[in-house]
Amino acid sequence: MTPKQLETKYLKTPPLEIPKEDIQDLLTMLQKEMKQRRSVGDIVKEMEQKCNAIDWGYGDWKSEKVSDGVSELEGLDSLITAALKLILEETEDNVQNQWEDALKLTLQMVSMINTAESNAGKLVNGSMGEYCPEMAFEVEALWADLVTRGKRPPDSWLETKLLPKLKGCLGDYEDSLPATLKKLRPSTSNKRQKTCGASISAGVEVVDLTV
Repeated sequence: MTPKQLETKYLKTPPLEIPKEDIQDLLTMLQKEMKQRRSVGDIVKEMEQKCNAIDWGYGDWKSEKVSDGVSELEGLDSLITAALKLILEETEDNVQNQWEDALKLTLQMVSMINTAESNAGKLVNGSMGEYCPEMAFEVEALWADLVTRGKRPPDSWLETKLLPKLKGCLGDYEDSLPATLKKLRPSTSNKRQKTCGASISAGVEVVDLTV
């Protein structure tokens, strides 16, 4: 029985019992599917390898090699789409992995923006081509989506691992990202309350000098 037949027969309308002779075929099919399924890390690694393999020639933005290089970068859109799909489909139980994957993809996209700008200039920076602004827009849309979902990793991870790497990462192409990231920072009043609470519980007198 072919994988398609197995899927139609059992996965879409599963019976109460599966005949023993078909169990091994199902297991083999599922194992093969798991091996073929790539992680965001795998996709980002492939993107990095393909970017590093691009021959930009001497960096003259008017040259055919540079134009070809831009086309090669644009050809990686399908990988970006695949990675975004995996990230946004992560369940709320995996929010830490989801945000770590989003950071991996973001840093790779930022690297691609920088590579494109330094080698292709006007062809990508918005003067004659929109590659860099469009990539920056995708980065900002990703984080806007994640932040508005509500669940997020611990503040300690955000403040030490995420925010320092994202601050100013888009350079001149930055638009809404600062406002999005601002929503992730605990307010000063919240920090003061936590500090006071911890000090009081430890028997330490706290004097509010802001009054």
